[in-house]
Amino acid sequence: MQGYAGGKPYTYVEGAVADGLEATSSVVRRASVEADGWVGVARTPVEVGCATKHGAPGAIGFAVELGHRFPSDGPLGTAQHLGGEIVATGTVPDYRCEQRENLDAGVAVLDDAAGTTLHFVSEYMTLELDGERRAVFPDLITTFDGDGAPLASADVAVGEQVHVLVAPAARLLLFSAMYLPEVYGPVEELLGFPFAPGARVPDHA
Repeated sequence: MQGYAGGKPYTYVEGAVADGLEATSSVVRRASVEADGWVGVARTPVEVGCATKHGAPGAIGFAVELGHRFPSDGPLGTAQHLGGEIVATGTVPDYRCEQRENLDAGVAVLDDAAGTTLHFVSEYMTLELDGERRAVFPDLITTFDGDGAPLASADVAVGEQVHVLVAPAARLLLFSAMYLPEVYGPVEELLGFPFAPGARVPDHA
């Protein structure tokens, strides 16, 4: 079961859908397109015990604290809060993004010495430095523009300065299913290469 809502006033949509994972996710992705690219989603109600065991208790409070810190501390403070670091800064000479199955799929390359390369399917999935894979979702890989404002993968543009932040998954509060290799199959098909993290479930899951 998935409930969704979002969009600007003139593109607002909301609804609920129940079916298999792929079918419900497909409906929500289509709704996101109708909402001009963004909806909030609540997925599969479960009992409290199940959520406590397999979910990410404390994640919302962690996110709220981060939201309070970001305006004053910027990307560097964000990296510190997340237990990560700014691993690359450069200008984007090569950027490709296309809509595939109602998702933004593509790659962004920086002109820094490491030839930083980011592959994404809406979220950043992999980070490569000097041709070596250095981070893989659910590690947090995110970008900021030259002014230090958050920059979504779909909003990157050729010629833009970008800062890349990476925080290891082990430092984040994540739902245990994020580590199941089978959930990555459809995304790997869109990117054209495997990257599933394997069953490395963190201690808190």
